[in-house]
Amino acid sequence: MDERIYYTEPQTLTCEAEVMSCEKVKDGYEVRVNRTVIFPSGGGQPRDRGTVAGHEVLAARDDGEAIYYTIDTPLSVGDVVKLETQAEVRLDHSQQHSGEHIVSGLAKKLFGAANVGFHMAEDYMTIDLDMMLDRAQLSALESAANDAIYRDVPITYALVGDDELEHIELRKRSEKAKGLIRIVTIDGADSCTCCGTHVKSTGCIGAIKIVDFVKYKAGVRVWLACGKRAMNDYDKKHTELAAIAKNFSTKWTNAHEAVMKQSKELASAKRELKKRTLELCDYKAKKLIEQAADTRRGKLVFVFEEDGSMDYIKTLSERICTFSNAFAAVFARCGSTIFYRLMRSEGVNASAGEICRAVNVALNGKGGGRDDSAQGSAVVSDASVAAIEQIKSYIGNVLNAK
Repeated sequence: MDERIYYTEPQTLTCEAEVMSCEKVKDGYEVRVNRTVIFPSGGGQPRDRGTVAGHEVLAARDDGEAIYYTIDTPLSVGDVVKLETQAEVRLDHSQQHSGEHIVSGLAKKLFGAANVGFHMAEDYMTIDLDMMLDRAQLSALESAANDAIYRDVPITYALVGDDELEHIELRKRSEKAKGLIRIVTIDGADSCTCCGTHVKSTGCIGAIKIVDFVKYKAGVRVWLACGKRAMNDYDKKHTELAAIAKNFSTKWTNAHEAVMKQSKELASAKRELKKRTLELCDYKAKKLIEQAADTRRGKLVFVFEEDGSMDYIKTLSERICTFSNAFAAVFARCGSTIFYRLMRSEGVNASAGEICRAVNVALNGKGGGRDDSAQGSAVVSDASVAAIEQIKSYIGNVLNAK
């Protein structure tokens, strides 16, 4: 196996290595070297960002024995080249992975919850536990994980054979690992097989924050942020909370109370608005019915208003059809959109869905529905406004047809 320096010295970011092979591939040239500091991805952790002979690593793969890096330039076999991994990315991934080990190990110790899934992306990290933990339990888990950081214990590594592995107590063992197997140990928190990179000691993680959680299958999926990600999460949330508090002219500690108070006031206002809208629609529907033209199949109540919403015209059309044997065709302009609602009373023999299709064509709109009701919308234009009267005439003809 090629030497993997990141296994035993994850803080080492550069090395020199001999080029063992270089092959042309679809996206460039795939290079194998005899030793490396660039982690290729594995165990749920994404790959490092780095360079080989000054050329950016575009992709990496690990076949178990050798690691291959794709770069955009060919290298000569036998050349000695410099490999370098980006410090910021290595630190981020190492903080996340070390934090995950602590949380997973303590979840097992405190609650008997086993980690059955782990995924680290460039902007988030999740672990899946095989049993449900509530908010109080997760809060206790987070507190214990940060206590492990404050203790600042070393994170140690050991390469052992299969025969030795049987005598070592582990939280988790990779079933795929063969030959010499790498064990990562955090005293008092965790010990398991792992191929990823880690910080030197738990204090280097900085902080662990459980950002969110949801019930997942038979257990829980937990979103974690460690190190700089935890600080970035805190900064974003603090900024948003401070902005909300400022909007309410209160302290951030009172922001939740202020939001809940406004929410209740808004709900009350919506109920009052709905009541008043219904009263207005009742009054308006009766007036419109009085003025409506009679047809062979019932009254045609045709309305075009300069200002209205889909909710408003829906309520108005329903009240029209409640108070009379009528066909309601209600149109309203709202900004750059025309909304329309077509509805019939039970005794009116006409299909609102068919008429809606004709209206869609006339207004270049979209919509549809059933025989008893249909609705749609179109972009306002000079042509669409001019077509309203033609639509009224068309519906009248349909209702007057024998």
